Amino acid sequence: MDSRHEEQSAGPPTRPVATERRMGDDTTWSTPWPPANTEYPDLLISSVSDFDDWVDTRVEPLRRRPGLDRLAAMASFLGDHGLVWFLVLVARIRRPGLRRRSAVRAVLFTGLVVPVVNGALKSLVDRSRPAEPAEMAGLRPPSSASFPSGHSLAAWCAATMLAEDDSRAAVYYATAAAVSWSRIHLRHHHATDVVTGSLLGCVLGAVGRKLDPLRPRTGNANNGLRVGP
Repeated sequence: MDSRHEEQSAGPPTRPVATERRMGDDTTWSTPWPPANTEYPDLLISSVSDFDDWVDTRVEPLRRRPGLDRLAAMASFLGDHGLVWFLVLVARIRRPGLRRRSAVRAVLFTGLVVPVVNGALKSLVDRSRPAEPAEMAGLRPPSSASFPSGHSLAAWCAATMLAEDDSRAAVYYATAAAVSWSRIHLRHHHATDVVTGSLLGCVLGAVGRKLDPLRPRTGNANNGLRVGP
């Protein structure tokens, strides 16, 4: 057969395929990434895959250790729907002042803005979840697209807002880091999902702090800006 005919019949190169197992189901299925209706540079696809594989290779030896698995499951559970940040609000609700206002601001902004941003990006990218996600009691199985990590997005947004003028800032950031790590450890997200969600969460948190500062803005006396206690 003519070699030119062989080249023509070979067709275009296939796109990378991510294999995913549905929770509670023994069957496996494959979903292409990137989605069929989008085009991504080959270098970007390769870089994302290489980074995810590099991180997963280093996390793998830590998996299937009962203690670490339980810690990861607990951190993921606390990050589910922003539960840990709501608990912070509950702890502060009876004490008027900046700390209560900070908690109310963080929970409201995170609860209103993060789901919109997260949902839009998941629909746009439509990335499949990692294969064989962990299944543990009390752990909500992943059901939406993988990119970005909504847990990480919400955690870092809330932590960034709560950390403003707060001596416990390191605790908030450590909590956000634990939630983010848990999503990789449990194979509920790829590393790039978590990194992107974390960075975007910090950006959204900074935006929230600018839009609703805890203290009155200083500057020109005629700017008319004033924020209540």
